[in-house]
Amino acid sequence: MVEGCLFSRLAMVKSQLGSGYGKTVHFGNHLGYTQAVNQALRVADRIKIPKLTGCKKMEIIQSALRKQLESGGITLYGNSHNNGTRWVQMDWESIIRQHVKGL
Repeated sequence: MVEGCLFSRLAMVKSQLGSGYGKTVHFGNHLGYTQAVNQALRVADRIKIPKLTGCKKMEIIQSALRKQLESGGITLYGNSHNNGTRWVQMDWESIIRQHVKGL
């Protein structure tokens, strides 16, 4: 994968505090999301654009993921998607592609 990058606390998704946090139902089965992220990182590693460092590539992917996770538009969970894990992966890959094209 992309080497030489350190993640700072500023790069993490904002913590949520308050009543009810951590008490929601957990659906499990994040495989589709994980596979989409891994695929995005593999593609980023292969793309060679002058002056676009590995860290910058990761920042772009992380930004796409964060934006979607904060908005809550699509699911992480294969067992809560009507079409299963493979479609979760395709949804997330599409979100990442749209974000990168929009830059």
